[in-house]
Amino acid sequence: MARRQSVRLSQMVLTWGPGAILESIEGPRIVLRNGLQLPPGMSLDDLQLHTPEMEALLPRLLGMTGEEPVGIFQIPGTGMVENPLWKTKPFPDWHLCVTHHILYRGRCPECEQEGRPWWRRRREAIRFVRACPAGHLDDVDWDALVHGGNVPHQPPGHYLWESHGTGLYDIHIRCPRCGRAEQLGKAYGRSWPCSGRFPEREDPGEPPHRPGCQQEAYILQRQASNLRVPEIISLFTVPPPFTELHQILERIKDAFVPGLVLKGDNLDRSVLEEILEHFVKTGRLKASERDEILRCPDQEIALAIRKVEKYDPPANLSDLLLQEFHAFLEGASKGIPPVVAPRPHSRVLLEINPALVRRFSCFLVVPVTRLRVVTVQVGYRRSVGPMLEEEGLYPDLVDISILDHKGKRWFPGYESMGEGLFITLADNEGWIQSPGGAAANTWATARSHPGSYDRNFFRDDRYTELHPLFVAWHTFSHLLIRALAVDSGYSSPSIRERVYLEEADDRVRGGVLIYTATRGGDGSMGGLLVLVEVFDRVLERIREMAHFCSADPLCQEHQFQPGEVVGAACHACCMVPETSCEHRNLWLDRNILLETGWL
Repeated sequence: MARRQSVRLSQMVLTWGPGAILESIEGPRIVLRNGLQLPPGMSLDDLQLHTPEMEALLPRLLGMTGEEPVGIFQIPGTGMVENPLWKTKPFPDWHLCVTHHILYRGRCPECEQEGRPWWRRRREAIRFVRACPAGHLDDVDWDALVHGGNVPHQPPGHYLWESHGTGLYDIHIRCPRCGRAEQLGKAYGRSWPCSGRFPEREDPGEPPHRPGCQQEAYILQRQASNLRVPEIISLFTVPPPFTELHQILERIKDAFVPGLVLKGDNLDRSVLEEILEHFVKTGRLKASERDEILRCPDQEIALAIRKVEKYDPPANLSDLLLQEFHAFLEGASKGIPPVVAPRPHSRVLLEINPALVRRFSCFLVVPVTRLRVVTVQVGYRRSVGPMLEEEGLYPDLVDISILDHKGKRWFPGYESMGEGLFITLADNEGWIQSPGGAAANTWATARSHPGSYDRNFFRDDRYTELHPLFVAWHTFSHLLIRALAVDSGYSSPSIRERVYLEEADDRVRGGVLIYTATRGGDGSMGGLLVLVEVFDRVLERIREMAHFCSADPLCQEHQFQPGEVVGAACHACCMVPETSCEHRNLWLDRNILLETGWL
């Protein structure tokens, strides 16, 4: 049965989603994978968010065959669906009777014996669950915890909860039949067999399915942030398809038979109108999208058709990021749309005015007055156990896609508009020699011998995140987010980053985009853009944070070593909220940033 709860629509992509545990007035419930309930007559096709770059990228990122169709659906809002709900089911199954201090599954035996009505029974769901790095989640095996896996008698179905203090080691779980007890603190600190259960893949009334798993599971609290870490991908709309006209034409470019709609450089509007009308009747286009195309001049439509015919989305994430990077670099000098060309009639989804670009010290600050962001959750990871430091493992990515009756996989996402600041080096088009210095050389050594890292940490086989310049820009980005949060009017969790790096021969260049975007609007309030004129004050604050940390000298004296993920960086100076960082607060080092001489 579905339960209603007030959840922001973007939270289902950024924070929650299938496999997440929500707290409701009736207890915790887990969101089911196929839990989206749509009104009769509405399908996921009606909610599709058309993004050719993302749809081309997802199969490669997720290791799919490439033959499976992939789509992104927008989480339905109140303007599209009346009170959208997600199916959930109760989880965990074990509860604690606060009155009798009994841990039980089903019903408290003492309350049943006393004949207490349900509204007088004080109970709460147990706050402990077990999970493994493969993404499995289940109740704690309390029978095995107390009896060591060999229960000498029929499991009682309930245990005594004996608390003698506030710590885990002060809690004893005791069997009411044989009297055997175990400290919860001891159980919490060790590994346990994993049941292989995915509760979000079960139907609401279906019993648990436990096929087993080779990984070790660990006990942790159900509200722990590492129990479910969403894997988010965000892409910007950049040239060549940077207007609404380009976006719509990209979806129907297979209809532009050579010589049919375009005859030379001339547009046959009557033929185009017939094609568009046919697409509206068959449901491939909305009437508003047809009108958006036809309101543009013939020359603009013809040019857009030529561009989308030649455009192929990048083959991987690295190429896609380079496309974004080059678009921002070109926009800083020529503008987007170009200042020498007529302004498009169709709405522009990325806008940069080169007249607003400013230079501060060695930095070029480029205001991005409008940008479109498509954000998709492709899965989640359960970051449990001593995987990184001790075993060199990395949690598996758990698929949350919804499979429709046509065999198409759908991922939840949303579209938002916002603003940003693109920062790169001002001289020589940003190109420099690779940074040198003790810290930079250590990071470069780790990149050339990456055997101590799990490859899932990185975008591709080039281990870009270990490059010293990437670490320098990433550290600069985090300090910038913390500095902007003081004056911009945005809190640091609402400001996000994108770090770019490009290598060519013995040269390298990079930059960062700091942006904020909101769903349902045509942009944001200008809190970032207004700071361009006083960016020297922001740089001064960054300079202070880079040189001094309240945890110094311990923080700055921490020297990065291969196999680690951070150098001189801690929560007092460089760490930012998880919603802001694309790299999970890894690959940071103030020492490299100071070695560059930028600050």
